[in-house]
Amino acid sequence: MKFPLASTVQIAGYVARNQRSGKRYPLVLMLEPTLACNIACIGCGKIREYESNKAKLSVEECIDAGVQCPAPVVSICGGEPLVFKGIEDVVAGFMELNKNIELCTNALRLEQYLDVFEPNKRLTFVVHLDGMREIHDYICDYPGLWDIAVGAIVKARSMGFRVTTNTTIFKETEVEDVIQMMDYLTNEIGIDGMLVAPGYQYSQIDPNLTMTRAEHEEKFRAIRAAARENNYRWLASPIYQDFLAGDRKLACAPWGSITRNPYGWKGPCYLLTDGIFPTYDALLDGIEWDEYGPGNDDRCEHCAIHSGFEPSAAFEACARRLGAGGARRCERRPRGPARLVRARGCAARRPAGRDRARRHACRRRARRGALGGTVTRRAWRAAGDDPRRRGDCRLRRGAPALARAHRRGRSRSRERASRPHRPAARRAAGRERHPGAAAERNRGRRQARRRLRLARARARFRSRAARGRACSLGRTARARTARRGGGGLAVKQVLLAAPRSFCAGVDRAIEIVERLLAEHGPPVYVRHQIVHNDHVVRRLEGLGAVFVDHEDEIPSGAICVLSAHGVAPSVKESCEQRGLVVVDAVCPLVSKVHAEARRYADSGHVVALVGHMDHVEVIGTRGERPEQTVVIESPEDAAKLDPGGKPVAVITQTTLSLDDVAETVDALGERFGDLKRPAADDICYATQNRQDAVKALAERGASLILVIGSETSSNARRLVEVAQRSGAEALLIDGESGIEPDLLSGHETVGLTAGASTPEELVALVLRSLASLGYDDYEEVEVAREAVNFRLPREVAAT
Repeated sequence: MKFPLASTVQIAGYVARNQRSGKRYPLVLMLEPTLACNIACIGCGKIREYESNKAKLSVEECIDAGVQCPAPVVSICGGEPLVFKGIEDVVAGFMELNKNIELCTNALRLEQYLDVFEPNKRLTFVVHLDGMREIHDYICDYPGLWDIAVGAIVKARSMGFRVTTNTTIFKETEVEDVIQMMDYLTNEIGIDGMLVAPGYQYSQIDPNLTMTRAEHEEKFRAIRAAARENNYRWLASPIYQDFLAGDRKLACAPWGSITRNPYGWKGPCYLLTDGIFPTYDALLDGIEWDEYGPGNDDRCEHCAIHSGFEPSAAFEACARRLGAGGARRCERRPRGPARLVRARGCAARRPAGRDRARRHACRRRARRGALGGTVTRRAWRAAGDDPRRRGDCRLRRGAPALARAHRRGRSRSRERASRPHRPAARRAAGRERHPGAAAERNRGRRQARRRLRLARARARFRSRAARGRACSLGRTARARTARRGGGGLAVKQVLLAAPRSFCAGVDRAIEIVERLLAEHGPPVYVRHQIVHNDHVVRRLEGLGAVFVDHEDEIPSGAICVLSAHGVAPSVKESCEQRGLVVVDAVCPLVSKVHAEARRYADSGHVVALVGHMDHVEVIGTRGERPEQTVVIESPEDAAKLDPGGKPVAVITQTTLSLDDVAETVDALGERFGDLKRPAADDICYATQNRQDAVKALAERGASLILVIGSETSSNARRLVEVAQRSGAEALLIDGESGIEPDLLSGHETVGLTAGASTPEELVALVLRSLASLGYDDYEEVEVAREAVNFRLPREVAAT
């Protein structure tokens, strides 16, 4: 962690103040405004950590995180920050809070944002590069990304921006490729710095990608030797470099880099999620920090991530400079009379002035050394041989300084410095103590100060917006839109629907299969497709799942997963008779409709099931009470229904929308006055939200709407119909075959959505294809936020 001089002094002062307090304190706030990304790197655990990557923070929540967390450095990561709408306002807000900002990006959209931001010493673009062209494009699974990233770096530096890179080393990474990249970036590009660190130990990614401690020590010994020999601009501190090479031990300081994401304050660190907390203070109080790190937690055994150990290196350097008891102080000398010593060519100074200047010089020297920097020493040049002189105290213009031990009216700071250091409480044997560890906090006063800072930041931000001025760091999104619109050029744009892709029921069903495979190993049999998406089915087949059309194809005693669409009771009985271990992955919303079918039929009603007769969900629902249930597909079918004098109750297929069933239900209502109408929550929330989002795309001017989904997906086909009824052209695509340019001819604004059984990774692929065809600017159109989670069945909840 290296910064420009002004930022280094600011950070060093922050470290020195907090080191004296003896409390835990963060150096970096890791802010994830969004978890969405426009690429899918094979070694990235972030896109696999949560069930959905659609959650995001608001601009105000991002700035509030900077107010709560006192860290002087903010690393804006994710996800891809440049797909976050309002990222320029977030950066401007942190500038108001005097933060040093690292904006981490894959550079896919960096070049178009260079006109939005303005160069600033406290803003650094951190571009992710995992090696030279072939290796980087392979790891990012994006051919041509290396050339895009390097081109953006060169342009950013030519415009005066500070740009560094971040490289992750995996097990298959060749040291020669890393050294070649460092040489190229240093000598050809003139990069401001490079961070090189081992791959992250995420549980969600293939463990064969990451290294053990012995493996990364071998690689980093070679990298360190090359970096020092060739003066490569490696940003890691010497202490952290030695730790990576195995020449030094470091304790992990997970509190040194605090993470805030759309779900809350994440603990204990950037990699592990053992708790999500509502506030920064709750995180510090709620985590047992001493239980983590190598030797304390098995998950940390081979971890050497820079966000945990680089702060530890900074803390150790600070402790070395400042001492265990606080800021380094000049030695106390026996009290004696003040002498006036005049250097040749310098005017005499009063003793008080000399003493004050000497104190300030010592403080400046302590700040310079707090992060491991060097301290400039200057020989004493005054005449005489006074024993009280200090050889390492330097004043401006070479004026000498005398060390006076005491004088009348000494300042409070010197009184505090003279107090004896009170050691912290003794820790249990075998546990390493970090120099920055602490105990109690005066939370009331600190929270009051944070509220005041937030109020001031909001006031400055709003007043600036009210005056219509651009943010201090660059132009606002409104100004950028005006600039583009006034140029007379048509802008190719993608409107991205939100919500889209997996619903909670699909997420649950897929997780059930994955957990069973992880716990019991393949094969795990699934009756019918678990969800109607060919990509998902092929991926699960690759993991060991076997999909069958009938339970008779499953050997006795095997695990049988029933699909998310639900089955008739006769199917469950057949499975039990064959001795199968049944795990029901039916969506809870479908189970609710099944329960209503039984209740209405058992109370003497004729059950009118509105849906498509050949859909697997309708087949399963009708199977609950086949004699009393009639499938109604259209208003014409409603006109033909003969209940034989019995009352009629209506239930619906969950993957239809209110618009789909309204006409049919109204036709039944006209015939049967005492009709039991379906509850509003019988319709799947996800289906309705995705159809509302498609309508919003058409209203925003999308003349063509692409729907990603399989031909077997009922909800994806319904999205196409909704788009066409809204006046737009619509196409159903699989998301894997690419897009023909002729399909986009004549369409400047294209809408994009995905069915509830379509994974988000296919959306990323389509966005990539559209970007290659010139549609590299996209905007998310959000009509609702989904925060629904369904409980797993007992058979897999404990796995």
